[in-house]
Amino acid sequence: MANNKIIDSLFDNNLEQFRNEVRAALYVKAGEFMESQKQAIAGAMMSGEENVQEQLKGKQHKIDANKNGKIDAQDFKMLRKKKD
Repeated sequence: MANNKIIDSLFDNNLEQFRNEVRAALYVKAGEFMESQKQAIAGAMMSGEENVQEQLKGKQHKIDANKNGKIDAQDFKMLRKKKD
């Protein structure tokens, strides 16, 4: 439907309407693309931390109480118990 308006405005030699119709169509397509990318990124983030390949740096290994290679809530629980 939008394509017909674009073509009609071009054939009618109405350049202002043509520009407006093309701009509107581009905004719709850009919005659809952004939404699909947002959903893809959100899905990747929600799938878990398997994709993250980070190593502990500096003295962070001292915080890793359960020696699993990452700092998580369980480490802090263990460190709090150790403090008492």
